[in-house]
Amino acid sequence: MIRKVAQIGPATLMVSLPSKWAKKLGIKKGDEIDVVEEGNTIKVSTTKVGYQKGEINLETDQKFLKLFLNRMYRLGYDEVKINFTKKVDTKLISKEDLKYLLGFEIVSTSDKTCFIKNVTETQQREFDSLFNRLFLMVHSLAREGYEYLEDKGITNLDNFTAIEDTINKLYNLCERILNKYGHQNQSRTNLLLQQNIMLEQIADAYYNLYELILENKIKLNKETIKLLRDVEQYFMEIYSLFNKFKQDSLSKLYNKRKHLIKQLKEQISSGKGKEFIAFSQINVILKLIRELEVSIIGF
Repeated sequence: MIRKVAQIGPATLMVSLPSKWAKKLGIKKGDEIDVVEEGNTIKVSTTKVGYQKGEINLETDQKFLKLFLNRMYRLGYDEVKINFTKKVDTKLISKEDLKYLLGFEIVSTSDKTCFIKNVTETQQREFDSLFNRLFLMVHSLAREGYEYLEDKGITNLDNFTAIEDTINKLYNLCERILNKYGHQNQSRTNLLLQQNIMLEQIADAYYNLYELILENKIKLNKETIKLLRDVEQYFMEIYSLFNKFKQDSLSKLYNKRKHLIKQLKEQISSGKGKEFIAFSQINVILKLIRELEVSIIGF
């Protein structure tokens, strides 16, 4: 679009903002916007985002409501109206449905409708600290697993479930921020969305491993437990690379990965019975961490 430049005073030039854009984002007199010079281009941006309303027409089983709400939350909606095709007990919309959706609260209900609003908004500038926390929570899930195995083994999943719940909340919140605002460095937004998913998948893979060990009463030998410790250290080296890229770390990561693959193959070749269930899941974890490494180093 073309805009004419107006002059205010002897030295100030002014260009009007597109009305449709300003209304969509709720920009009004007195608001601050960011103006960045890039050669002969000027970029104008704002951290304000328009208030998004959405509706869910629930025609299927109510058990799928959580999936629909998760999607609306991650896409950045601020208000969701749920329409039920038949009269239901809206009290059945429990805190469990909103368990992983930080800020979403039920504000009103009737026989056939329910209104949910986001009551606390997280800002774009908070993303980096939240994403770092997500990284560290996944690491905590990895570390505590082999520590339990080194000690008395895995007798229940309570502690792992608590960590996994926190990871799910952070994952949803990080995706919401990226979808609603983007990253402060917009060129990183799409890659961070991918990495956010990868971290959640790694966490799920670890949780599944502990679940399989418990359900199948698998006893891992010392070499396999050491392998899990080495995989956790490999993950933390990738985390360090994410925060501060160093070229000399690449060869170390490459050698570390080759060594882990060799270790796993050795365990598989000497494994017995139910151990192969655990080996298969450890292989899944290793592949997912490798994919995260590739997304960070770019090849």
